Amino acid sequence: MSKTAKWRVVDINNRAVLLDLLKKLDSATNVEKWLKEKHSIRGDTDNRASKVYERYEQWCHDTSEQPVGKKRFSRQLLLAGIKKKRRSSGYEYHH
Repeated sequence: MSKTAKWRVVDINNRAVLLDLLKKLDSATNVEKWLKEKHSIRGDTDNRASKVYERYEQWCHDTSEQPVGKKRFSRQLLLAGIKKKRRSSGYEYHH
């Protein structure tokens, strides 16, 4: 069984729908903005996955950004070259 792509038709004449879609698209790139601005994956900070995500959520709140979910956040970090390793205390992120 093959998976099919989920497509959504958007009425670009509906301003509210279009703004919502643009906000969601922008949130996918705000992980990169957060990394560039905060440099939050360092050796001298708590890099447990839960703490890193909390710092990202706080940054989103402070900057009026829409946070992405934990799964998408993790994928965005992996795409940015940050590795996720399993430790006895849980997952941690490392360059």
